[in-house]
Amino acid sequence: MKIWIKWLIGVVGTIVLILVIGSCYLARHYKPIIKEKLSEKIYTESQGQYRLVIDDLDVSILRGALRFTGIRLISDTTMYAKLKAQKKAFATRFDVVLNTLKIDGVNVCRVLFTDKVNVQHIVMDSLRVQLVKEVLPYTPADTSGTDLYAQIKDTFKELRIDMFEVKSLDLEAVDKSVKEPVLLKRGYVKLSDFLMGSDSKTDTSRILYCKRIQMELPGFTYSIAHTPYQLSFDHLKLDSRTQSALLHNIRLGPKIKKEQYFKNDKQNKALIALQWDTIRLENWDMPLLLRRGGFYAKKIYLNKGSAVFRKDRRYQKDNVNKIGDAPHQLIMKLKQHIAVDTVFVEHSIVQYRQINESGTDEGVISFIDTRGIIVNMTNDKVRLHKDGFMRADLKTMLMGKSELHAVFGFDMQRNDGAHSYCIDRSMLTP
Repeated sequence: MKIWIKWLIGVVGTIVLILVIGSCYLARHYKPIIKEKLSEKIYTESQGQYRLVIDDLDVSILRGALRFTGIRLISDTTMYAKLKAQKKAFATRFDVVLNTLKIDGVNVCRVLFTDKVNVQHIVMDSLRVQLVKEVLPYTPADTSGTDLYAQIKDTFKELRIDMFEVKSLDLEAVDKSVKEPVLLKRGYVKLSDFLMGSDSKTDTSRILYCKRIQMELPGFTYSIAHTPYQLSFDHLKLDSRTQSALLHNIRLGPKIKKEQYFKNDKQNKALIALQWDTIRLENWDMPLLLRRGGFYAKKIYLNKGSAVFRKDRRYQKDNVNKIGDAPHQLIMKLKQHIAVDTVFVEHSIVQYRQINESGTDEGVISFIDTRGIIVNMTNDKVRLHKDGFMRADLKTMLMGKSELHAVFGFDMQRNDGAHSYCIDRSMLTP
């Protein structure tokens, strides 16, 4: 028995030693080959538009681990121009710089014997991406319906990644038809239970092949194209599993000076400034947003905020037809389909300010501590066919002194902006 144990230990030890030596040999002698093959694959598949550069890599067969450092995916603008002249270029091109890529827990035996790839953990650290959307003189090929599984099925039957993390994501998106780029800084993305297989595309429990998507952004500013406004927030946290999102200090306001806005305005529109300490979404449909750009949430909470509407009679005149500019009509004009069952407004201020024609005085009407609910906020025609009204039930303090209770009904499908209201004036202070 002791002899067999010695033989067993000797065999296992020999196998481990071979693997260690083989792993070291591969790591030392196959680095240039791996780099060359990856670069060649990228160059060929992109028709010469992209070049891949890898500073260094480490391979450990025993741990099923790969380490890449100094990865750069570089777009060749000269080749892109040639493809564009041949009407073969896509509208979007990109450049990528990645500090480190760590791949852990690759089950080598499973790959060899079942053609299925299983990876425990992938981490990208310090990822910088620049996306550029070009204006093309032709309509590029539509790749939105491309089946990603079809791209790998001839090589692997299945790809599973238990956890995928992107740490410190910087994104710059440039649209050549728009002046201002979109910038994201220091973002964090975590994907859990990623599965790409023959049935995963039709798996409704997954979003982008994942069971769970988590994201955090420490800050964001977006200049809204063709408007005088920009949108910003200090922190965003979302989770697809809990169907929730939380935004801190979200602001919608002018990106130009107030006087410049009023001088440029020819439609007698108020200058709007919105701000809330927190906005919380519950039961929101992330798949709908990704599939069709639509937005649905069961509940939205607006807490501790303000909505300020300004006008300046020195430059603005009441000689413009305002039908079509009511808030509920603007909702109907949105290109994006939205539907929110209930909006809860808490501890907010609504204020109207107007400077007189001589510029010597400014009138102010304030509604302090506004709270209540807005139901059926939607421009979806199917939902409006069942119930065509958006309703608001709000309480407030007029000028901070008199309690006011108002109920509104907005006919969302009427072109003339028809609405009704009922005000309880019994609590007004004489």
